[in-house]
Amino acid sequence: MKRKLILVVALALVALIIAPAAVLADTTNVTGTVAGPTITVNAPAGLSFGTFKTGSNIVADNTTSGTQGSVVITLNSANTVNWQVTAVDSTNLGYMKNGSTPLFNKLSISASNGSWVLANTGINYTGTYSTGSPFSFYSNQTIDMTHDTAGSYSITITFTATISSYT
Repeated sequence: MKRKLILVVALALVALIIAPAAVLADTTNVTGTVAGPTITVNAPAGLSFGTFKTGSNIVADNTTSGTQGSVVITLNSANTVNWQVTAVDSTNLGYMKNGSTPLFNKLSISASNGSWVLANTGINYTGTYSTGSPFSFYSNQTIDMTHDTAGSYSITITFTATISSYT
């Protein structure tokens, strides 16, 4: 009987060594949200050339009227945010139009009342985080004496803000 008991104990020990022990496990999900910065652009308002005069070159700007555009960034941390605003006409090929009739010359735009580019080419503003960062916008239209006809002309410039880097 003692032999049987030793054999059973020996077999039990071998079974414990060879066979894996039962593992009890449970899982849990760990979640979180990364809250990045948000950006809003406020386009300059109230730009008007007034009444065109044939053969004239008219510059309209928002700096004298006090209606500069601005970029507003909301941060959720102390990180650095660099932003970019693009101003471009993407519907009229750069022309001010009266219905479907365009002016002879394309509208020019600038961020600095110099370095003029065609409105359909667009301009870029860049900056680093600052709530309410202002930016200036200038537009320039030449009226052609022989080709432009009387009427009310307009163009829509779209201002698009993006975050170019977030560190």
